[in-house]
Amino acid sequence: MAMSTALKQVRSRHWSDWTGFACFFCLSGLIALRAPRFAIALLPALAHELFVGVTFLLRRPARARLRGLGPQLAGYGGSFLMPLYIAVATHWKPQWLKSTAGADLTAMAFLFWAAGAALSFVSLWYLRRSFSVVPQAREPVFRGPYRAARHPMYLAYLLQYGAIVFTHLSLPSLMAFLLWFGLIYARIHYEEKVLLAASSAYAIYCRSVAMFGIRLNYDVTVPAIAEANHQGALPGGPRCY
Repeated sequence: MAMSTALKQVRSRHWSDWTGFACFFCLSGLIALRAPRFAIALLPALAHELFVGVTFLLRRPARARLRGLGPQLAGYGGSFLMPLYIAVATHWKPQWLKSTAGADLTAMAFLFWAAGAALSFVSLWYLRRSFSVVPQAREPVFRGPYRAARHPMYLAYLLQYGAIVFTHLSLPSLMAFLLWFGLIYARIHYEEKVLLAASSAYAIYCRSVAMFGIRLNYDVTVPAIAEANHQGALPGGPRCY
């Protein structure tokens, strides 16, 4: 019964879910072929993108979404800019990704990269039924790493891409990284805007948990958030900081 229900849900997916599924699988293959020198460093990111593709077939229907060019650019740019930059630079401008760090710095960067890789998988596992590339609201996630950070998956990307750029430092790589971070910051703004509009619980959550991992108020717990969502109580109005 459970298997037949799952198959029925997969068959009933919207065409955009199938498109996202196919695009992420194709992107992962393209990056692996174009940037074989960084295949190991990008392996968690590539596996992450493959898992993301699967989440398009598992996620719940969107409750709200933001339309317009800005949210689209932030969503797709934040997802694809750095992997595509690494693939293109490796193929056409390898001097942009020449190793510039010594053994000690490389070892330290590897620890950050490994931490980001682990965090990305854990975060996506908890987010799997609410994931979206462009800003959309599904069921808010408050558990797992989301108890300590509102956006642990973006923190994971920051650790991984930051480690790669730090050990292969060049002006183009630094500019690409800074542009990517700007897109991620805009993506966070758009995502939280739509989540605040769709869920009263998210405003309480924003006041309790910081963007990248510092809990601001230990008195506000997940049960308290759920209760606020049930009652629709939002003293002071919805906001994130």
